[in-house]
Amino acid sequence: MENNMCSRLKDSGNFIFLALVLHGIGILIPWNMVINSGNFYINYKLNVASNVTSEAHHMTWIRQNFYSIIGTSSQTPNLIVTALNIYFPAKGGYKGLTKRITVSMIIMIISLLLNITFALIDNKGWPLTWFFLQLSIFIVLYVANGVYQNCFYGIAGRLPMKYSNAVVIGSNVCGTLVSIMAIASHAISPNPLTEAVLYFSVATLIVIACFIVLFFHELSAFYCYYMERSEVTESALPKENEEVPYRQIFWKISVMCFNIFFVFWVTLFVFPTVTGNVVPRDGVFTKDDKWFGQIFNFLIFNVSAMIGNLVPEYLPWTNLPPNKVWIYVVARIIFIPFFFTCNYLPTQRTLPVVFGDIAFAIGIFFFGFTHGQGSSWAMMYAPGFVEPKHAGVAGMMAAFFLVMGLFAGVHTGFAAPLIVKTNVF
Repeated sequence: MENNMCSRLKDSGNFIFLALVLHGIGILIPWNMVINSGNFYINYKLNVASNVTSEAHHMTWIRQNFYSIIGTSSQTPNLIVTALNIYFPAKGGYKGLTKRITVSMIIMIISLLLNITFALIDNKGWPLTWFFLQLSIFIVLYVANGVYQNCFYGIAGRLPMKYSNAVVIGSNVCGTLVSIMAIASHAISPNPLTEAVLYFSVATLIVIACFIVLFFHELSAFYCYYMERSEVTESALPKENEEVPYRQIFWKISVMCFNIFFVFWVTLFVFPTVTGNVVPRDGVFTKDDKWFGQIFNFLIFNVSAMIGNLVPEYLPWTNLPPNKVWIYVVARIIFIPFFFTCNYLPTQRTLPVVFGDIAFAIGIFFFGFTHGQGSSWAMMYAPGFVEPKHAGVAGMMAAFFLVMGLFAGVHTGFAAPLIVKTNVF
């Protein structure tokens, strides 16, 4: 009877699928907003005179390590709140998750509005104080974003397999949209302040749109059926078994958790820390470092990752069986030495440069494609290894290992410059 009901229920107009794609965009927009505004912070807001002479040294260090500081300040709180969110589950099932999402999105919207305000404030004479205040806003934003992301994968895990992939698709659509916006805004108005305010305003509007759409989910009979089915199976548990069996769930999805972690670790190890610092070698496409980075790093990576996300959905015959995904995921490690031997930090390296611009462009395309496809497989398969009553927890655990992969990638990326500068070569 239940299978018949599932087969009859349809996601009318793909509303829920598209809503989850939109939420995927909303989840990643804060990160993309900041990394694409790096020029605004490094060369505009943080490159001003201070009234305190001793601050000059600190400001130089901050500018040189801006991306690493942002990576640490975003992924560390994200990892902590994601773990806490799993082990202190929301009361009330999916409705409890929805409440947490609602509160976290309100905090995100307030933080984004404060961010626009801080971008417009004149910080001449007090750049260090301004930076720490700005960083505190970022931390609050990323804490709220971590709750939003983790809870939403808990919601998506209760729906059929492709809906977890919808969130992943949205994340890569977000990167593509921001890359196109960065290229367009730089072409129209190369003023860093204009570009930054544009990024922050669009990010705020997207999160507001996600917030509004959230209240329309329950108008879908399809959505309500899967949410209520998970509630029924959970309430059917005997009283003594009400405690969530985290170990059992983790054991069942541990291979997929490894796959998720490894995909994002490899990607964040070199993107954008290494790939963003690869400059034209042959001048085949362009000799302009900024255009080369925007097009052949951010845009191609995000477009190819989005294509990789879509392939499992629209070409399902290409999908690997769950027990073979780890081979595909581990094979991606070859991209790390590949990008190290592209024209990365050409004036500082001792490691020989092997690959030119064409090889880099081809490599970044397949790097993005395999990231998108591998992450989609792992995120889709993970909730299917457990009973429907535990699918939400499995989805949240998968999101935790996604964040752990981001965290590990951001921090191991610090070693990249040291590797290419070592005197061994």
